[in-house]
Amino acid sequence: MYKQRSTLLKTLETTKLFYDIYPYKIDLRLQLAPIFREKKFGYTREVLDYIQLDYELGRPLIWRKGYRTTEPLEINSFLDAKLFFNICQSLNYEDYKLRVEQSHLALYTKEYSIVDKIKNLMHDKIVSIHEPNKQVDLQPNTIYTEKPIEYEYKVTLGNKVNPGAGKWIENNPSLIKAGQICIENIKNDGYTQGFYIFAKNEKVLNLLSIALGGNIKRVDKYINITQS
Repeated sequence: MYKQRSTLLKTLETTKLFYDIYPYKIDLRLQLAPIFREKKFGYTREVLDYIQLDYELGRPLIWRKGYRTTEPLEINSFLDAKLFFNICQSLNYEDYKLRVEQSHLALYTKEYSIVDKIKNLMHDKIVSIHEPNKQVDLQPNTIYTEKPIEYEYKVTLGNKVNPGAGKWIENNPSLIKAGQICIENIKNDGYTQGFYIFAKNEKVLNLLSIALGGNIKRVDKYINITQS
């Protein structure tokens, strides 16, 4: 039996597509989450099968995580993993993406029916659900907000950019916003992967692109939901 908890779930609004594809995300906590990494379900089945054998023989349940590495397993953790595996097997393989970090598992999908199915069957394992605003048609490279927009564009940097851009950014605080560590890394010709800069408008974005030397990983545009 699964332990009952409040019917209230933490529901968050999706303000941008996950991986530029998926409007829905459901976060779960599963002790055996790592066996679902990269949807290598042959390995998943192998792990569940040997735990099932231990269960049938009345032995303590052990998760053999790696060479000489094991972890005790509660029966409910095993049942949770079996249930999630059965759900995955019932879905179209291409209709969802999984991302695993330790005991945290995130499922991304375009299909609300998948979210609804997991919500109904694994309610007590859900940490949060991300759903889009029904009034908004989410598009790639777009971030939706209800707040006033001061800077229209978010620029995510690649590994290296032109060091001279650092001084240009500092000299234009009304047009560009960036963290001090980001600016110092640019000025010192350091690693800039994943840092981001905000540009006031499209004209400023074009100037920033020239100053950075074109080494930009992605550009996202902010759109105010209340004005769209």
